[in-house]
Amino acid sequence: MTPGEGRYDVVVVGAGPAGTAAALQMRLAGFRVAILEREPFDEPEHDWYVGVPRRMLQESRLDLPEIRDARSVGTFVIQGPSGRGGIRPHRNPVCELHLGELVASLRRRLQKAGVDCFDRVAVDGFAFEGDRPVRLYAHRTNRARSVLSLSASLFVDATGLSAVLRRRVPQLAARCAVVGPDDLCSAFQEVREISDPQAADRFLRSRGVGPEEHLAWTGLAGGYSTLTIRVSPRKDRVWLLAGAALDAQGMPGREMLVRFRRDHSWVGGRISGGGGLIPIRRPYGTFVCEGLALIGNAACQVFPTHGSGVGAGLVAARYLTEALARRKDRDPGGIETLWAYQHRYQRSLGVVQAVHDAFRRFVQGLDRDAQDQLLDAGFPAPSALVASLDQELGGAGPDSLAALVRLTLRDPRETARLAELGVRSAALAFLYRIHPTNPSVDLQRRWAQSVEWLVERRIGI
Repeated sequence: MTPGEGRYDVVVVGAGPAGTAAALQMRLAGFRVAILEREPFDEPEHDWYVGVPRRMLQESRLDLPEIRDARSVGTFVIQGPSGRGGIRPHRNPVCELHLGELVASLRRRLQKAGVDCFDRVAVDGFAFEGDRPVRLYAHRTNRARSVLSLSASLFVDATGLSAVLRRRVPQLAARCAVVGPDDLCSAFQEVREISDPQAADRFLRSRGVGPEEHLAWTGLAGGYSTLTIRVSPRKDRVWLLAGAALDAQGMPGREMLVRFRRDHSWVGGRISGGGGLIPIRRPYGTFVCEGLALIGNAACQVFPTHGSGVGAGLVAARYLTEALARRKDRDPGGIETLWAYQHRYQRSLGVVQAVHDAFRRFVQGLDRDAQDQLLDAGFPAPSALVASLDQELGGAGPDSLAALVRLTLRDPRETARLAELGVRSAALAFLYRIHPTNPSVDLQRRWAQSVEWLVERRIGI
């Protein structure tokens, strides 16, 4: 090979959590792998914390100290816009991880495993054989005339919303719509010092929560918006997380944080933080084609109710690797191999994300008073909230039924809307069980259209 050229089984573009996990596991499975990253490889830019269900960390099967040592922190208290009352799930299944440390650990591991790593790279385009991408052209942004020409059986797009590869491959560009403002969440997380512990304590007591409890203040900016606050036991640090959909009701997550700091002078200097835009829609109906697979945010593999995608990306990395490993004697980028990855994801995680996408859209259309009314009735119930935190479907337990009875007595019309949402959720669960097993453009198109109707049509219409 001449300098700048390479032949691989798999080329991954994007070295965030999903991309690095996929590259590492594919290399450990025996594939020749390269990974490309736009930023400096030894300087992860993710200086914030994320919550990932413990079961998803275990399901990822990544043996990393950051995962082994991850712990759950406190319980949750869910309050509506008015701050009245509070619903307390009986347990917290979510572990807290520093995203930058996780990504740095994955990058070190894949370098030791023998993955060829190229950083400071900008993608220029593909060469195709028919409709299939077979060679990627890129250049190093920190070196003059440093051109890369990498051929591979499979390319993996792990570049998030920028969709660097997806938008260059017509087969997927036509099937994966650009995520619009209503399906985007502006999310920012900060850890800050507490300058006045007594004032912080008064705030907690006024909200009916204690140190280490997560106060999730929902609907604060109307529609889909949440501000989560957690104070350390020593009252020397506070964790803040704000997220809001980019629609007419919401304000950006960063602005929510600024307003909270302005109104609460006990919040001091910043220790760490960051954020950006997250897709909060269900996964694309089709996120593979011959020669290309999407993973993580590039495939919208995110839990829509609270915008968590790290765990889903790590599990998707395992699913993709295992699909390739089971057909190691075949073309890694062949449509049968990639369809097996897509089919498994849609039937396991995709169905959960689709059902919660329908719920997210329902909540996003509620004003502050309507959200308060739901929470005052005890909806969602504690058992349903645990399932949501754990990114599972859950079921209608006794506490959910009791909440529906209370809501019916207060507002029968709202109960009817929730009942319609329940029927649609059951229909979605059925549709995902019958996701097409084998590659079929026509069957997949009709399946995706049915899902779209159930999820996106307004409740009550």
